[in-house]
Amino acid sequence: MSKLDIDLCHEEMGIDADILISSVFGPLTEITTSTSKFKILFSSENMEHYPDYLEAVYQGTTFDAVLSHELDDKNLNLYRVPSWFFYYRLYDQNSHFWRYFVNSTSLTVEGRFPRVSLVSRHAEVSNLLRGDIRIESAEALQQLNITIDSPGKFLNNMYSLEVMGLSKHEFLTNYVFNLCPENSFRRGYVTEKLPEAIVAGTLPIYWGDEKSEERIFNFKRVILINPEDMTEMSRVVNDLVNSPAKMRAYFQQHPFVDTAPVAIVQLFNKFILVARNIKSKFLGG
Repeated sequence: MSKLDIDLCHEEMGIDADILISSVFGPLTEITTSTSKFKILFSSENMEHYPDYLEAVYQGTTFDAVLSHELDDKNLNLYRVPSWFFYYRLYDQNSHFWRYFVNSTSLTVEGRFPRVSLVSRHAEVSNLLRGDIRIESAEALQQLNITIDSPGKFLNNMYSLEVMGLSKHEFLTNYVFNLCPENSFRRGYVTEKLPEAIVAGTLPIYWGDEKSEERIFNFKRVILINPEDMTEMSRVVNDLVNSPAKMRAYFQQHPFVDTAPVAIVQLFNKFILVARNIKSKFLGG
């Protein structure tokens, strides 16, 4: 068997190694002028915020493979792999994700605070623009007289997680709800915010591209935010808070759909495809 002996780009070698793995941070010209034989763009960002890179991705001439939130396009060697996929170390069967996946059929609302948890590193409300989804959804919930507990910078009203000696996962497991909208919207863009809430056993109050993950997560157990009209979100939360029977029934729905195992394996397979492309580039065939 042929031996594939290649050099990955690292700081000492500059940007002309055999394989260049780049992010969207820094000038695109450093990538376009690189003599690397195989160029991979790896990004967990909303590509809409990086127009130069987004244009390069869809021109299809700069990168040999793109791993990002962008939707799959085989003609462009574009593979959608959401950032939460890496966040949860899905290769580790002892990770929170897999333990929860196995045990989530026994979810119970008992012992959780009937309040909304919110963990956001964003700045004070005064520094955000009106119309920000986090402000609008938080205000709608507060109008229901529902307490929002926030150890982060945004709407902070308690000690930080560091001071309390808690991880985010440990903190969320104490709550019924977790307000976890994405910072921005783009098709395919789903960060760790949603699975963090799900894996902690909470009911996520979420805004983002749920369609991209409907083969993994059960969105009948997720309270979706409509940024144009908060009425439905408020109604669902209010009904659950005021009806223990409805709360138990909603809470006990399985958080994953039947196609989840296959969909997760298919995410893994995308790395195999990229590896095959690398092998073909260097060894042929």
